[in-house]
Amino acid sequence: MKNLAMDYADMTPREVRELIRREEITGPTSGKCRGHVQANLCDPKDEDLAVL
Repeated sequence: MKNLAMDYADMTPREVRELIRREEITGPTSGKCRGHVQANLCDPKDEDLAVL
């Protein structure tokens, strides 16, 4: 059973990512790890840029 009451604010990003990999965090991850921001990175290939 998942721990829904756990506070992730003081955990490191590495610790939270490990919980995500183990599927102990399955919902939105925004706002976790106080003092850090979440970003998504897209690395398109040259052929992908042709459609833009």
